[in-house]
Amino acid sequence: MQDFYEEQHPTIQQLADFLKKEYGTGGHSGEGKISLVDYNSQGITFSFENGEKFRHSWYNVATMTESRLMDDTYLSAEQKAERAALKAEKAEEHSHKIVEVGDRFRHKITGEVSEVISLTGALPFYSDDCTVTRESGGFAVTENISYDKLLNSGMYEYIGKAEPEKEQSALKKPEPEKAEVTPDKTAFAPEAEKPEIPTVKNLSQLKKAIKPGMMFEITDHLRPECIGERRVVTGVTTIDFTSRKLDENGEPTGKDLHMEFDRAKNWTFDGDELTSRLDNGDMLMSFHFIDSLEREQIVHAEKEPEVKLVADEVDVPETEVTAPDKGENFTITDDALGEGGAKAKFRANVDAIKTLKTLEREKRPATAEEKETLSKYVGWGALAKAFVRQP
Repeated sequence: MQDFYEEQHPTIQQLADFLKKEYGTGGHSGEGKISLVDYNSQGITFSFENGEKFRHSWYNVATMTESRLMDDTYLSAEQKAERAALKAEKAEEHSHKIVEVGDRFRHKITGEVSEVISLTGALPFYSDDCTVTRESGGFAVTENISYDKLLNSGMYEYIGKAEPEKEQSALKKPEPEKAEVTPDKTAFAPEAEKPEIPTVKNLSQLKKAIKPGMMFEITDHLRPECIGERRVVTGVTTIDFTSRKLDENGEPTGKDLHMEFDRAKNWTFDGDELTSRLDNGDMLMSFHFIDSLEREQIVHAEKEPEVKLVADEVDVPETEVTAPDKGENFTITDDALGEGGAKAKFRANVDAIKTLKTLEREKRPATAEEKETLSKYVGWGALAKAFVRQP
């Protein structure tokens, strides 16, 4: 599964088809409270000792599996070590003379050209990989790719050697124009570098409007820890787009993550808010485009003129310094706090997290209603099954 995901970059549907083929039809005994696991062409069913049964379609299984693959938690530490050892053994059978630095390959579907810049991957023992660089959506992408995929998958065609001088000049991007700061001006990024926020009313318009460099903020997500993230679009294709998280300084950080347009079966477009849901109705992601981060919007450079006051002419009233309002203590009076099913507790936790992020962003104390929402947070320890059960 890990090899298939890394080498093929499959869509959710392709991942679901792969799982269905790998599992086939059959079953086996379970572990813990799970007494039996059955699987067929429709999906996988878990039978519990108490008589309950939970069934997941292969599409839903693929969605949850992809989440683990993206977080690099699909394999345990022991499994990762075994996989690395197998790669090392396989590497001994490869000859590094089959591909040379400077070789260029064109992807037969996307037309993107990848140039080999190193004959080893990011780790020395991953010697069955080479490192390539390619242009995608205005961004230079560097990635590892196996020799076998370049030469034998049928997806790439060799187009010759790179011309060093021309290639280097092509990869060099002009330095961004520095905004002039004067006392009577404000500094901001050139308008040409800021894609306009589009008005989107359906999925077709979204596919046409989204561009690399556009930024968006996540207001709800399948994974609660993603709520409040600001991300920048790094690449767009006809089937998906990639984005990268922005740190507190507004700089891209971490790995590119893929968002397939058709992964969600249901899209809604409510004003500026774009929401996608899975086929079972669960939230996948809700987000809205933003024009820039606060630090990029406007940098006020105007200096206030100094004014000298003469004590004889102006009376300066003494200002009383007050401590910031921390709000009043909140007393929990709800006797039913913490009651309810896993789904209700899950939603209460998410609402509390959203409220907390709003308070932190607006730098203010909570209102009475918001304190009530915050008090309903019960943690995640008892909600492990809420992430895998299908309503």
